[in-house]
Amino acid sequence: MPRIVVLLAVCAVFGVYFLFTGNRYPYRDVKRSTLTTAGWILFAITAVAAVAGFFWMDMTLKSLGYH
Repeated sequence: MPRIVVLLAVCAVFGVYFLFTGNRYPYRDVKRSTLTTAGWILFAITAVAAVAGFFWMDMTLKSLGYH
């Protein structure tokens, strides 16, 4: 199964985040070791992108004859 899609989603989401904000809005609270609101939003976007990419890649590979 194409699990690399999860890594690509993480790289894409956080790359775009850092490109546009420059870490102006921290995604984690260092003192408490928890995510901030921005971190939870990034996590949700990453999860949706990873699941969508996984199923898209799975359908694409199956349509090409890979099982």
